[in-house]
Amino acid sequence: MNGEELEILFDNPYDSDYSSSDEHISSEPPSVSENLAAPWMSESTASIPNPAFRLHNELIEFFAYVSLDDKAILVRKEAIERISDILRLIDGCVIQCFGSFELGLSLPFSDVDLVVIHPNISPFELLRKASDLLRSEDSPFEVEELFSAKVPILKLVDRKSLLRIDISDTRSNQSSMTEAIKQRLRAWPEAKFLIMPLKLALRQREMNLTFTGGISPFLLTMMVLSFLAHFKEKKGLSDPSKRAGVSLAEYFIEFLFFWGQNFFYRTEEVELSPLLDSAEFRRKQTPDDKLTIITP
Repeated sequence: MNGEELEILFDNPYDSDYSSSDEHISSEPPSVSENLAAPWMSESTASIPNPAFRLHNELIEFFAYVSLDDKAILVRKEAIERISDILRLIDGCVIQCFGSFELGLSLPFSDVDLVVIHPNISPFELLRKASDLLRSEDSPFEVEELFSAKVPILKLVDRKSLLRIDISDTRSNQSSMTEAIKQRLRAWPEAKFLIMPLKLALRQREMNLTFTGGISPFLLTMMVLSFLAHFKEKKGLSDPSKRAGVSLAEYFIEFLFFWGQNFFYRTEEVELSPLLDSAEFRRKQTPDDKLTIITP
């Protein structure tokens, strides 16, 4: 598992802590009705008797099932290009993509996040100029200004594709963070297979917004990277050659167990390193009921 892609496995080459002998996990393959309830699962994966081994394959197949296909990617790129064509009227303006689309972690209904940059125009003034152009009579976009938010933002709907697009200014600092996350996803390819099913589960239950007490996609990504940094250090997996014996099932179950059972939110906090490759777990100065992850 030390490459860019993880392999679908059909024989069990590792000694799993979640073997078919565990009392709390059935060793029987899923029934026909259960398989139909999971349209992303192949018949070969559904027939695997070892539940941890089956989950490993299912996580890979689920990621492929919910990821954007070539047509959806093209729709998003064309919408970004339409925005770029309009904002070229601002000489020197640069548009950069960040967030889930740039990271390859978009769900089919995810927004596209953009940031506008200009060397000589203040961030807020640049956002106003962009809004004026995008709201012009012949513009293909519907525009909502949220300038009173903590991070001012333009919320767009592309009339042609009905795609939702958010445009912020450089104060969001997300462009540099996106690059750091991309590097970490390349180094730890298992991360994306943990993020996607959890991201969708949170979205389906309307638990994906931090201001309502949920876990945003960005926070979820930080939780996954924090966990992986901790888990790899604990298990001595800093050498990629030693990761081949760890299945996605083990990563997934250990992630849930760590954040749900082992981490004490009231008294502990996490700080990620600038490269997001290590995490410091320490006691909070003042206990509270909030999950605290400090990012660069």
